[in-house]
Amino acid sequence: MEPKVIRLFMWSYQHHFRDAVQHCMTDVLKELGVPDARPECFLVGVRIRGQEVRNEVCLEPEDGEWRLDLFSSVLDDVEKAIADGTTEIITNVDEQTWRDWSEEKYRFSVGGVLLETLRECDSEHGVRSFVRIAGDVGQYHVFPVIQLPEDLFERFTPLREPIRDGVLSGPPSLVHAAVAAVLDEAREELRRQDPGRQHAQRFRSTSEIVRQAGVSFMRTPRVAMKDRSVGPDLLMQFNRVSASTYEGAEGAGRLVLANEEDGLMEFCLRFADPVAFRDIRGFRKTLQMSSPGVVLLADCEKILGLGRVRATGTDDAPLGDGKVFEVEFVGRHHWRFELAPVSWTRHPLRRRYPR
Repeated sequence: MEPKVIRLFMWSYQHHFRDAVQHCMTDVLKELGVPDARPECFLVGVRIRGQEVRNEVCLEPEDGEWRLDLFSSVLDDVEKAIADGTTEIITNVDEQTWRDWSEEKYRFSVGGVLLETLRECDSEHGVRSFVRIAGDVGQYHVFPVIQLPEDLFERFTPLREPIRDGVLSGPPSLVHAAVAAVLDEAREELRRQDPGRQHAQRFRSTSEIVRQAGVSFMRTPRVAMKDRSVGPDLLMQFNRVSASTYEGAEGAGRLVLANEEDGLMEFCLRFADPVAFRDIRGFRKTLQMSSPGVVLLADCEKILGLGRVRATGTDDAPLGDGKVFEVEFVGRHHWRFELAPVSWTRHPLRRRYPR
């Protein structure tokens, strides 16, 4: 008689949870106009320190493309990474706060090691892996991993990474932001009792997740420009402008976002009183003043005037070193957002994303 094969579960609903995350990612990409992306999801469970378990690392599914031995050294690598890192000292905190901080730091370290491990194999498999901070289920830190085909990022070219201002970071594409939003849903589900038991019923709707991704991605210009002001939600403001009319006309025009301190703006007309993005009527009226050779010049909260941006880039580097963005309003409920090309007269518009 053949021996009975016993599957090692992290928890009873892990298959349903993984399936829900994968379906959610598929639906979000379809909503974004990418029905053929074929995302994959799998789970990596890493033993919580101090827990006695049969397996220190578990995979869901066990019989998938990724082998368990690929992650066999994860715990050793994490301890090494922590030992090699700069020691942070926290004082005047209670014991529970210290434990929470220490455990969160450990989760970050595990996530970093997992991502580095996967990166070494991603090119071989033609995929790109995304990992977020885990939730704890039973005796394991559970890390959902979403993988997308690498050719997807050839079709939808992301901005150059990293996009950071020293404190915050921005997603380099709407696809990156969408993956992060789905993984946020997964993390919230992992915090609930019996994650996966109700399949995807506790996930937000696809449209809500897509909106969150859009809001997140439209924070990228502020981060790239190192603009620390607390400005409006650009997705909401541009949607409102594109939905409005001025004197019955839909109107069209172009707006360039840049940091005035970078010295790239060349004004032909500067407003004594900048037009705030929240002033939808003023925004729409001002937009009518733009033309193919003259655009609105703005930071991330107000229109400063009209002119153009000095072309400082090369064929290999974007204008303003990736810190200048263009918004083109082309019709009712229709606008495009992109990284400004080296020269608008030499290059077509690039990196277009749906509303």
